[in-house]
Amino acid sequence: MIDPSLLLIAGLISAVAATVHGTVGFGYGLLAVPTCALLHPDLAPSPQILVAVPLALIMVLREGRFADRREIGLLILGGGPGALLGIALVKVASERGVQLTMAATILLGVVLMASGRRVPRTPRTIVGTGVASGAMMLIGSIGGPPVALLYRDATGPTLRGTLALYFLIGDVVAIGLRWGTGEMGWPDVVAALWLLPGLLLGLWLARFLIPRVEGEPLRRAVLALATGAAVMLAWRAW
Repeated sequence: MIDPSLLLIAGLISAVAATVHGTVGFGYGLLAVPTCALLHPDLAPSPQILVAVPLALIMVLREGRFADRREIGLLILGGGPGALLGIALVKVASERGVQLTMAATILLGVVLMASGRRVPRTPRTIVGTGVASGAMMLIGSIGGPPVALLYRDATGPTLRGTLALYFLIGDVVAIGLRWGTGEMGWPDVVAALWLLPGLLLGLWLARFLIPRVEGEPLRRAVLALATGAAVMLAWRAW
């Protein structure tokens, strides 16, 4: 039984994380999973995966029309093999080594992007990003940074719409897999319901912040969150 006071705190964390996610396009899991896990182990990651579906659905309804369906297909095409790669890496390598490698990879991408280098969105780079995202999602529950880095020069609606549609599909699959393997159950649903009001509040607040982070502020936010993901993976490893 989770103390109600902890559930209220988790709801506030959900509001903050949803505000960031709704403004930038990703970051909910990055912020909510580790902080809620510190409050109580039953508060993460399954409840966040459950509420990520309405989060992504609302964002798809809001900005999904700006997403490139063809590129979403290429991301998913890479995401499947990426998940299998993540499984293989977890089995043959130490979790610490894999997470440190992923953290270093993200930081390298951040440095390249911050230096002004542009990565063109071609079928090859999009599928490759899907592979990296799928592997990182399975290994560290953080799959957004590779996709966000690839789209960091896109307009805000395109970035948020593309990520939302990609996350919606991925989260539904993740819930099916977790529920089917017994890693998710009704107690997670109850915890997720406590997080939902905060999530809705955060999405509402994000509407007022979106006009302030278009263009260069949006690119800086993407780089900052990607750096945070790398630091979080490294922290988990140590």
